[in-house]
Amino acid sequence: MLNINHHFAKPGQEIVVSGSGYLEGCTSGAPLTDLELTLKGYDKYTLATVQPDAQGEINLTVKIPKDVKIGNYDMRLSDVKVKFEVR
Repeated sequence: MLNINHHFAKPGQEIVVSGSGYLEGCTSGAPLTDLELTLKGYDKYTLATVQPDAQGEINLTVKIPKDVKIGNYDMRLSDVKVKFEVR
């Protein structure tokens, strides 16, 4: 699961990102490591590299880069994505 406090933002604005379920397969159950949080549209922007906690949860504040082009994006973390708009 991936949650964001706003589904739109301006370049330079901060948003809060949280999520759960970022664990390895059933055999180990360990948290995944070095997950990239990205905005992907025509261009791809890396917002952060995330380390989930022991329960596979994330909670962080990220800033939308000032050079992001206005438009619609997928915000992705691992194989989970949500729609996001830069206005």
